[in-house]
Amino acid sequence: MKKIIIFTLLAILLYAIAAYLFTQHQDETIAKYGNPYQKENLDPSTVGLLEDPEYQYNITPKDLDKKIEKGEDVSDC
Repeated sequence: MKKIIIFTLLAILLYAIAAYLFTQHQDETIAKYGNPYQKENLDPSTVGLLEDPEYQYNITPKDLDKKIEKGEDVSDC
């Protein structure tokens, strides 16, 4: 019975550590690249895209409309 309790506590501890590290990585990535969507929570796949150099030129529709109204070049968006 002791072995089962120890194993269960160890599994819970490992899961908690993994969740903490995953959250820290996401927070660091958002802090480094910013949050272009101004949302409280981003999907992990979206956070992964923030690190992708090919993804850096995306623009939100609201920002695109502002650029078009100002007459700015939007061919790189």
